Amino acid sequence: SVDISCDGQLAITSSADGTARIWDAGQGIVKFTLDHVAEVHWANFTRDGLRAMTVCKDGQVKIWDTSTGTCIFTVEGCEGELVCAYFSRDGRLLLSTHAENAQVWSLESATCILTLSGHEGEVFSAHSSHDCRRAVTASGDGTAKLWSLETGECVRTFDGNSCEVTWADFCPLDRHLVTSLADGSGKIWNARTGECVLSLGDGAQPIVSASFSPDGCFLVAASNSRSEAEVRR
Repeated sequence: SVDISCDGQLAITSSADGTARIWDAGQGIVKFTLDHVAEVHWANFTRDGLRAMTVCKDGQVKIWDTSTGTCIFTVEGCEGELVCAYFSRDGRLLLSTHAENAQVWSLESATCILTLSGHEGEVFSAHSSHDCRRAVTASGDGTAKLWSLETGECVRTFDGNSCEVTWADFCPLDRHLVTSLADGSGKIWNARTGECVLSLGDGAQPIVSASFSPDGCFLVAASNSRSEAEVRR
């Protein structure tokens, strides 16, 4: 994997050789080599570029200081095998998923501060809202769930799906959510009411990725078709 910091100054790459590398993006030279004991599957930055996360094949997650190349802490005490991990939008938290739960970690204290329990299937993704007050999870139980990041309580469940929900995230204004399903379709939900306001895809060309425009007015959905992408307003 590869990621570029928001200011364009740094890049980070992950490799099967058990390393990740932080690069000076302008000069194309390696600033730091981050050593691991297993293949590094992916790596990315916080939005301010001050921290980076690496995730290994063995499920180990490490947080790094990008100014020194030193490991700040390793995520330990996970409840089950790691599925995925994401930074919160403000870079203060790490959201990780393990079997039927998600956990929320403080990057300041290097501790788990919340466990989000309630799904009855594997949790595939967990993302924070842009104001970092809520999180949304997607699960193999056919639901997405909205959570308070202050209390860890489930605020709302988005159900009525006929198959696994493989991914869920917020639109830029946090008023809506977008979910993708295992059958290749997708849905947009009103985050406040839980109502599905738009269905995406027909299953003939499964949706593999989707992204909102910065103002939240447009959604681009990409399918397995080699020549088409769907734009919705």
